[in-house]
Amino acid sequence: MNFPNVDHVINYDLPTPENLVQYIHAVGRTGRAGNAGLATSFFDPFGPDSLLAKSLIVILEQSMQFVPEFLRDIVRHQQRIAEQCEQYQHSDTYEEIGLECEPTTSKECLNLNYNDTW
Repeated sequence: MNFPNVDHVINYDLPTPENLVQYIHAVGRTGRAGNAGLATSFFDPFGPDSLLAKSLIVILEQSMQFVPEFLRDIVRHQQRIAEQCEQYQHSDTYEEIGLECEPTTSKECLNLNYNDTW
């Protein structure tokens, strides 16, 4: 689809990680033919959108766009949790240390005591 004179695109729902190309194309609807444009995306840092944080950083950096610090914070937090899960992967109960981890992989990890404010 092509809509002339679109200068602002709003994404209410981000795609799944497998369909991230959709996001890139939706954002690309602004700023065509040398014109400036704006894209606003609603992002839930506590939901499935958090799985997109690392990929979004790469895309934004490659296109020389501003990277919101909260995206970097999410990735750092995910890395800390993955490290904690690996450290305690042989523990009988993750709940004792405030973590909920899948025993087979540290990527399926949530910190139940995460109290940072965004």
